[in-house]
Amino acid sequence: MLPIDVAELSKAMLTAILTIFGGVIVFATGQFIEKFFVAPLDRFRRTLGDLAFNMIYFANIYTNPSNNVDETRLALLHKLRNLAARLISDSYAINGYWVLSLFKFIPPRKQVNEAANKLIMLSNSISDGDVLAIDQWRKDISSLLRLRIFGD
Repeated sequence: MLPIDVAELSKAMLTAILTIFGGVIVFATGQFIEKFFVAPLDRFRRTLGDLAFNMIYFANIYTNPSNNVDETRLALLHKLRNLAARLISDSYAINGYWVLSLFKFIPPRKQVNEAANKLIMLSNSISDGDVLAIDQWRKDISSLLRLRIFGD
């Protein structure tokens, strides 16, 4: 029979337990950071991407207001309002928003709110709006959110 060194066995068990405990702490911390910081920021960035896509894709529709409100114009109206709401709600979901905006990772909340308001004005102007005002709103939205999608 092999002699068992209790001190060595205790040391090995303690090392194993501390390693497992340390791994659990690192995993839990990573999950916390991902859920409360990374995921909301990622969702906000995706909303900005969706907004940029829709502003480019549907520019031919919203820059030509018409009293003839067909399904496409109505869908665009709802899409723009949805994006405005998502912009605001996603910005409020980001923990430490002011720190990220201070370091210019994301636009300041005031600019996000102003861009959302202009998006709503843009959606309201799809059926009957001033072309010059619409053009200015789309440039303002792009500038406020730092999208640079219209050569601004």
